[in-house]
Amino acid sequence: MLGFVKWGRQHMPRLNWLWHFYSGKSGIGRFVQTSFLFYGGLTTLLLTFFSIRFDVFDGTLGARSSEICLSSALARFRAA
Repeated sequence: MLGFVKWGRQHMPRLNWLWHFYSGKSGIGRFVQTSFLFYGGLTTLLLTFFSIRFDVFDGTLGARSSEICLSSALARFRAA
């Protein structure tokens, strides 16, 4: 039995369904999978928030696509 399951059964008996889910032979696998899903979702949420907040989600490092199109058009105009 996992240590946190033993602790949880003693201190939070109302969550018996959760301790039953994480106990037994497959409990460690379920715990690892739950951890990956939780932390994967959390990091995806944080990365999405900060990329939108700092305007770097499209690979242009903050420049708007209209600005990129305008600057490339001006560069072609000057080269001609």
